[in-house]
Amino acid sequence: MSNKAYRVIFTPIEPYFFGEEKNMGFNNYAKPEESSAESNSYFIRSGLLPSQSTIIGTIRYFVLKNNKESKPDEKGFYENNGLVGEKSFDLHGDNSFGMIKKIGPLHLFDGIDEYYRCPRNAKVNKDSKIAFMEMEKVGEFAGHYFVLPNDKEYDSKKGLFNGWMNAGGDCVKDSHIFDSVVKTGILKNGGDDALFKKEYKFLKRDQNDWSFCCLVEVDESVDAFEKTDIVQMGQDKSSFYVKAVKLEEKDINSDSFHEEMKNALKGRIPMGYSMLYAASDVFFESDYSDSVAYAITSLRNFRYMTTDTSKKDNYFDRLKKSSLHYLVNAGSVFFVNDNGDRLKECYSDALSQWGFNDIWTVKGE
Repeated sequence: MSNKAYRVIFTPIEPYFFGEEKNMGFNNYAKPEESSAESNSYFIRSGLLPSQSTIIGTIRYFVLKNNKESKPDEKGFYENNGLVGEKSFDLHGDNSFGMIKKIGPLHLFDGIDEYYRCPRNAKVNKDSKIAFMEMEKVGEFAGHYFVLPNDKEYDSKKGLFNGWMNAGGDCVKDSHIFDSVVKTGILKNGGDDALFKKEYKFLKRDQNDWSFCCLVEVDESVDAFEKTDIVQMGQDKSSFYVKAVKLEEKDINSDSFHEEMKNALKGRIPMGYSMLYAASDVFFESDYSDSVAYAITSLRNFRYMTTDTSKKDNYFDRLKKSSLHYLVNAGSVFFVNDNGDRLKECYSDALSQWGFNDIWTVKGE
């Protein structure tokens, strides 16, 4: 059978909170006496985006709930093996999600265009168009050549640009997309240190109708995405409106983004070098530092829930937290002088099927 492709759009109905390692999500508050300043923070902030594993889990649930062939058992649980796979996502596992064939990395959507994370070496022209810092070859050490931004290209007081770009090269700052609201709470049985504040995020909708989105490919027999629904995501189960738009083949490639980047990078990368751009978060299985001439990256902590299929009797006992991992954030860039062959040995292409390790190459001219 052939596959159907959809742009699945997640629109927050209310402020949301996506936990990260330093937030409440992985600190156990069941025993207040174990709480400390080192493990818990009085003021905690939501991440800007849901993690890719959250998106994978939400899409699996959406397909289970809305596919006409799916029926819950007497306890309200769905049989899932054939439709969405038996196990949850695992960075180290052989991921298979039944009739769901591919889930792309999370992007933003303004109602018209998709927006990708701007590369970390990006700067913005006065007309809000994408441009890039000029890189130059500066020397050799232990057989490795190094490239760095031109001295005039980087202002340490301003730092790096944080934003998003569409296929037309239009850039939007994070501050024009995301906003926050602070709520105060009290931990149950928390004692004298029970008071805390949480900073929730929301997407601005004054000038653009911002939402999250990703590409999803499913078997043609799956009819779940013909429907709209409301799902809950995040630490406090915030509500999101879910809508899917069926795509033609010409609409599901990213060639236009590649071309826009190539045009903007002309003359900015030294001859003989290439820039590798992380269009998604990247999980490196081994140290990549000797594989690059220069890199501009940021990291994030990452945990997810794994499934122990040996525990059949209790549904909730089947789930446990993974160990702590570190991901290189989408938008990070790597400069190499070998087309990235050595860098590619440090990560798995298999994870690109589920929205990780999506790396594009732009050669210097």
